[in-house]
Amino acid sequence: MAEHRARTETYDLVQVMDTQAKTLDLSLRVPVEPFTEVGHIATRYNQLMDNLERNHHQNVDFLEEIYTLTTTVAVAVEHQAFGEAETELAELATRGDDLGVLSQQLLQLLQAIQERDRALSQFRQGLQTVIGEQLRDRFPAQFTLEHEASLHSQRDPQMLLKMYKQIQNGENWAAIEGWLLSSEKIDR
Repeated sequence: MAEHRARTETYDLVQVMDTQAKTLDLSLRVPVEPFTEVGHIATRYNQLMDNLERNHHQNVDFLEEIYTLTTTVAVAVEHQAFGEAETELAELATRGDDLGVLSQQLLQLLQAIQERDRALSQFRQGLQTVIGEQLRDRFPAQFTLEHEASLHSQRDPQMLLKMYKQIQNGENWAAIEGWLLSSEKIDR
């Protein structure tokens, strides 16, 4: 009878192992018969499965946090709305694990993007001021605009007149910047 029970314990152990191999279900446990060799193996196997299951859940949680973190950063960068992302990153940056290190690096990246955007904005404002001053000096009247157009046949006098009016109204800086860059190429 004892031999029959040993075969059943071994069979149960192998059955659970096979089922876990097929289904990848980490929650399955082997029935334990205490005070037998197979019972000791089953106990150790169940302890191993407990650790694997716990580790798996920690990894899933960690990946969810990374996904949330990267989504937050991507949305912040896309919409140029850094306040909420910085707050979340600052909280995560205090962690002592890899996610904390990643958060610190992403926080530095967001801060660098913000600094770059501030510098570009200041540069653009300065460029607009300089371009406006140069255009006012270069094109004080319609005659000058038409004369300039006649010197460079690629330029349309009506376009120059329209741009002059836009400059006076502080409009269409991107077109004006493009025109100035193209006029530098023409002048050369």
